[in-house]
Amino acid sequence: PTTVEEQAVLEEYINGQMKTELESVKNSVISIREIYAILESKKIKLIQDDQKKLWQLIGGPKEVVNAKTEMENDFEASRKILYKEMTAEQMKFDLEVESLHSTVDSFERYQNPMDWKDVFQQGQDLNDRISKLVEKAAVYNRREVLLGKKITDYSELKTLVKNFAPLFNFWRIVTDWETGRDGWMNDSWGNINLKSAKVFNEECLSVLSTTSSFLNNKNSKSFQRLIKGIDRLKSEFLEFANRAPILFALKEPGMQPRHWEAISQKLGRDSAISPTKMHDLTLSKLLLLGIETNAKFCIDVGERANKEFQIQTSLAKMKDKWKTIEVVTKPHKRPDYFLVASFEKVESELDEDFAITSALILNPFKAPFASEVDSWNDTLMTMSNLIEDWRQLQFQWNYLQPIFDSGDIARQLPAESTIFKKIDQFYKGFILNVRQSKSLLTVVENTEMITQVKESNIELEQIQKELNNYLEVKRSRFARFYFISNDELLSILSETKEVENVQRHLRKVFENIGRLE
Repeated sequence: PTTVEEQAVLEEYINGQMKTELESVKNSVISIREIYAILESKKIKLIQDDQKKLWQLIGGPKEVVNAKTEMENDFEASRKILYKEMTAEQMKFDLEVESLHSTVDSFERYQNPMDWKDVFQQGQDLNDRISKLVEKAAVYNRREVLLGKKITDYSELKTLVKNFAPLFNFWRIVTDWETGRDGWMNDSWGNINLKSAKVFNEECLSVLSTTSSFLNNKNSKSFQRLIKGIDRLKSEFLEFANRAPILFALKEPGMQPRHWEAISQKLGRDSAISPTKMHDLTLSKLLLLGIETNAKFCIDVGERANKEFQIQTSLAKMKDKWKTIEVVTKPHKRPDYFLVASFEKVESELDEDFAITSALILNPFKAPFASEVDSWNDTLMTMSNLIEDWRQLQFQWNYLQPIFDSGDIARQLPAESTIFKKIDQFYKGFILNVRQSKSLLTVVENTEMITQVKESNIELEQIQKELNNYLEVKRSRFARFYFISNDELLSILSETKEVENVQRHLRKVFENIGRLE
């Protein structure tokens, strides 16, 4: 091993997994020796190669133990070498930390915020050096644990980080301000870097407060110039912090022409903001129009725009999802006919979207999308009703199809047979259309087809009613048919030409008669 970590992995293997593996090998050796013992008891001569393997097997465990002992001795020597190397590295590391102390102390001499560009670059380099030393210290402590040595106290390095962080963060925030404020104030509306403005606004005042506390606790007299600079920056930061909510609110993605029109009306006749000229709009221009005096109104407009945008997004997301949702079909026993395998996924999605749409209907910000929300709710309702009717259609068709495929029943109920043939053709075309459309939304938009599904269900119910009447007539003529179900009676009536197929029903119709010769 070339590192402490590699050695630790090997030692863990030898003292852990290897022991388990050796125990398994030991059991295998015992089993093999028992086999050899049986062969010897039967006076079966072994060939020379097998004899050689037997002796290797007998001596194998001892060789493994010797190899393990030798490896452990090597590890001990390696551990000493690695520790010696690490100790030498730690001595160099201590010198680096000591050197860093003087560099950090000298960093405190910078007190003019106007020098932010050069100072921040030096601070960035220094921060990178400190981060690397902190990582090294963690590695050394981790290796000391692996080697079973006393852990070195690097609290001095932590103190160094604690003393450097407030100053570095100050110069970082000043740099963010100097590089960002002109863009936040004067970039065209679509080009403003909103993310950087939000990050700056969230931490600028807290960083100044932390730096001020640090300097006052350290030695305020030595940092008078820097403290004055902080006070000046604080007033600038506060001014931006007061304006930032207006920027953030009016930069919401949901801001539409109607929102800008409302703001224009609030600001006055000469303050029209044209949505078609947003490339000319800047935060500075809005401030000149007096937007700060109507800050609360503008923030409320931005928040309303955001709420409305969420409604718009929810609607679009649901509609896009349903463009890809299709029912899964499976082949029917008849060629070119299909059945829906399951409506479960569709109904699950419907339940979810009904809940979302119900919330949108009650949403106080729905006004601009009220008709769209209501229309979408109607679409979901239509889809739900279609699924219910579709399931009923499939069930009734699938039940009646083999019955009317039987010539005997069709002849007995000619009118119903004709109606069923028409429905059968519609069902075939309906399912093929659904399979080709790849989207339930397309099916829902076909109002004629939905109407036909409903009408087909009504006709199938009437056919079922006439079929039941037909069966009742048969039972009235032969009372023993009351002992069997409708399906069994239909089976008997449809097999009149194949009398042998009726035999299986005899036991239910006639007591103690199972078969007739």
